[in-house]
Amino acid sequence: MDVTEQSTKQAPLLQAEGVVKRYGGLAAVDGISFTVESGAIVGIAGPNGAGKTTLFDVVTGIVRADEGSITFAGEPIHKASVHHICQLGLARTFQLPSVFDTQTVAANVLAGAHFGHPHPWWSGLRTKRELLEATQRELSFAGLADRSAALAGPLAAFDKKRLMIASALASDPSLLFLDEPFGGLTPHEVDELMELLTAIRGRGITIVIIEHVMRALMALSDRVLIMNHGSKLFEGSPADVLADEEVVRVYLGRKGEQEADDASGQ
Repeated sequence: MDVTEQSTKQAPLLQAEGVVKRYGGLAAVDGISFTVESGAIVGIAGPNGAGKTTLFDVVTGIVRADEGSITFAGEPIHKASVHHICQLGLARTFQLPSVFDTQTVAANVLAGAHFGHPHPWWSGLRTKRELLEATQRELSFAGLADRSAALAGPLAAFDKKRLMIASALASDPSLLFLDEPFGGLTPHEVDELMELLTAIRGRGITIVIIEHVMRALMALSDRVLIMNHGSKLFEGSPADVLADEEVVRVYLGRKGEQEADDASGQ
């Protein structure tokens, strides 16, 4: 590759190299390397306990990697704080609905806008116009504008999932990590959320998603990473997932294979 080709080839938005996270003698994440290209949707799947959420925790700064490196938007982040990583443009949601139960829906989203805004902590005591505008924009985008004054605690699970996404979007991310957003949803709610994630991608936001609902994962993802025992078992296109006998044996099983096959339209 000549100098011109090197300069025109875009670097990955996110790059992880040899990431390890140990808890005692257990390597919850064991030498994982992967990249995320700007504009893509990358799916991560695997059996329970495979290390998927721990990988999310390491990338987003909740826990520190014991080994390896992570670069986001050209900057090393494997030693950065959660706040700094969010301000760089990487936001996430959680597997279980995590909202401020005693605050309104709008206040939850406003908190996300504050967290992602590059300001010193004391300016967070002031509510800036652009943060209020971001709050209203993301409430409308997520379909929650009519619930803005409601308390978040009593919301249904689907609404809490949308609220987490709206709060993450209010931080103005270029990369969004979603941990099992489809878990516990009805088929109709799965369809609605798939439309929302497609719309998020349409805004130019890159997505990495952990998911067990295979019809959603296979339909949305450009590339799929399968983890097992903290390691990478497989990485490739959704169609390639179905052709890998080890993935079918370890994770999908025949029922999951059929569901994935139906989702991919093959």
